[in-house]
Amino acid sequence: MKQQTTTGLQDAFQGLDRLEPSVLPLLPMIYVAWADGDLTPAELESICEKIKSQSWLDAASQQWLDQWLDPEAPPSASQLQALLASIQRLAQEAPESARKSLTERDRDDAIA
Repeated sequence: MKQQTTTGLQDAFQGLDRLEPSVLPLLPMIYVAWADGDLTPAELESICEKIKSQSWLDAASQQWLDQWLDPEAPPSASQLQALLASIQRLAQEAPESARKSLTERDRDDAIA
């Protein structure tokens, strides 16, 4: 497996601020999928199905997410740390009503 390059890391985060805000609930799923350093075919299939079921997801957001779902180019540890930091920063910046909404959406996704 090849690791994404530093340029890939920069590219992966460059578009984060241009993503649809509603894509934020998907970011923890991406982080958790790679937390063990391996994205299994079953995990990949499940995540891709979940992403494809989001009719609101625009092409730019889909492309951004796809960068994180290549088992042949897994994110490095530093990329995962940067993703986690971004998730935490975005969660802190979100208004309380949005944080509650994200939590409810995550709970609903876990049940589904």
